[in-house]
Amino acid sequence: PLPAGSTARFLLTAPTPPVTQTYYYTNNAADPANGKTCIWQLVVSVTNNLCSAQINWGTYGGAICTIDAANSFIDPNTCQSQIVTSIQ
Repeated sequence: PLPAGSTARFLLTAPTPPVTQTYYYTNNAADPANGKTCIWQLVVSVTNNLCSAQINWGTYGGAICTIDAANSFIDPNTCQSQIVTSIQ
């Protein structure tokens, strides 16, 4: 579990698309559905030999979940992706 107000980085190195990666942060590891929880799903795909990504997310327990777009990226040639997220 991460304390409220935490920021974390998720790095997916050289995946072979299509790839779907789901991860979450919570302040209640024993029962995430009843704590402040953010869940993110990264979907990486290739079209015309270029990688792209889509991110979906959900919130539970009143959590405020954000993505730092300035520090998140996908390399269109290697598909390496970095998603910087925050939970409050």
